[in-house]
Amino acid sequence: MSTDVQPELERLRQCCDRYDDLFGLRGADDAGGGVHPALSHLGPESSPSIDFMFRQFEGVKEIRGGKHDPLVLAAHKYGARAPWFDTDEIPWCSSIACLAAEWCDRIHPGSARARSWLLVGETLTLDEWIECLRSNDVEVARNTMAIFNRGGPQDPAIIKAKGHVAQLLAYDPNDDNLLVRGGNQSNEVNQTWYKRTDLLGLRYCPSLY
Repeated sequence: MSTDVQPELERLRQCCDRYDDLFGLRGADDAGGGVHPALSHLGPESSPSIDFMFRQFEGVKEIRGGKHDPLVLAAHKYGARAPWFDTDEIPWCSSIACLAAEWCDRIHPGSARARSWLLVGETLTLDEWIECLRSNDVEVARNTMAIFNRGGPQDPAIIKAKGHVAQLLAYDPNDDNLLVRGGNQSNEVNQTWYKRTDLLGLRYCPSLY
């Protein structure tokens, strides 16, 4: 394992121990996938990233029946600051995004509302994010969230409406689609393509320190 991710993984383990042994059913070493090819050319990270945290979360999914995934519940409680959300059937894309940002000390809205991400961080255009990829800007490329409309008004000024939030991974200019890694995508954390026409905005989430 490269030295640039060891401190982050140790932090993840410590957080899991503190938050009721959240990975009791899933070992942290086995969690998540690798770096997406679109980000693979980037160099080592100088500080914990949202990308790293989401790679550890990849594969987390809702549990059918009366049980609920412990990480999703922790995301509601510690990420979205909504401990009264006690099931994994409640939409949790923003909750787990907040948890990822919380655990790597980055700005986040602390809300279960996806569009609340439009109120935090630094606004980027898609062209600016693509330029960050080309220029090897690891910090911005791996810590940018995409906020989408999900059946509500296509107006980023309207926060109290349906939406979706996930970490931006890639852009396909041929299909005009964005690839994101996020939660509550077919009831799990995975990588999914979304239409650019549904995009409300991009937000880079800087470190709090």
